[in-house]
Amino acid sequence: MHALKNGCLGSVDAWLYNIEFQKRGLPHAHILLWMSRDSKIHPCMIDAAVSAEIPDKNQDPELFTIVTSHMVHGPCGALNPNAPCMKDSKCSKQFPKPFVKDTEMGTDSYPKYQRRDVQSGDMSIQPTVLWEEFCHEMSGDYAHQTDVTEEAAKNMALINLEDIIASIDRTSLENHSLPVPTRQADERKEKEYSRDTNYS
Repeated sequence: MHALKNGCLGSVDAWLYNIEFQKRGLPHAHILLWMSRDSKIHPCMIDAAVSAEIPDKNQDPELFTIVTSHMVHGPCGALNPNAPCMKDSKCSKQFPKPFVKDTEMGTDSYPKYQRRDVQSGDMSIQPTVLWEEFCHEMSGDYAHQTDVTEEAAKNMALINLEDIIASIDRTSLENHSLPVPTRQADERKEKEYSRDTNYS
């Protein structure tokens, strides 16, 4: 969130996120950003931040390994009709996705990401700026790389949410019928002091 709030995708007027945990206990975030008018994202800008193509193994072997090991859906469909994503003989995630020569905005407001056909020869992959800058901060397996439990991660999210609410209307989560996070006494005093002395 730090990178997003500080403008890696452009100027952000407001933001909201929620951390959820998958069946194996791995966290993922749903993030909503309200972009400034001058930072509104157009289809031609999406490819700089999002790629639905497998990176070139020769250009970036590390990224290739990460994507092919952790970010490829399947096999499913006719190749694996017993895959967990299969419902009524179809992939519930709509895979495989069709090839798309250029990224375009769909009629349902979801982008159709560029997925060029490797067989057609019109595919040339370029590593993204975001990956270069933030690869060491990103992790698809956060729960196994840290000692943070699901409960502790939820508590951290509640602390962040309470801080945001307190900065807006000086109330706690309890006033909004939400669970109250557990804070260390010193941390609570430090936050209150910081909030009371911040006049900007």
